[in-house]
Amino acid sequence: MKAGIEKKRKIIGKLLRSIRRTKDITQSQISSALGAKQPAIIQRVEAGTRGLDVAELWEICQVLEMSFVEMARQIDELIKKDNEKNEN
Repeated sequence: MKAGIEKKRKIIGKLLRSIRRTKDITQSQISSALGAKQPAIIQRVEAGTRGLDVAELWEICQVLEMSFVEMARQIDELIKKDNEKNEN
C-alpha cells in the first residue's frame, strides 16, 4: 500500500479518536453502529491500520452527531497541513 495512504489513515484515525473522546462516546458504541460486535474495528481505524469506506464514515458521523461535510472539512484541513509541513 502507498505510504501516503497509510499516513492519511493515521491522521483520520487520530481525528476520529479525538472527536469520539471529546464527546464521551465509546469504541463499542461506534462499532455497534457499524454492525460489529467488538470494538476492534474502531481500534484499527483509530490506529490507522484499517481504512473506512464512505458509508462507514457517514455512520460514524451519525454516532458522533456531526455532519459528514464537517468531518470531511476537518480531515481535509489536517491532511493539507500535514502535506505543507512535509514540503518545508
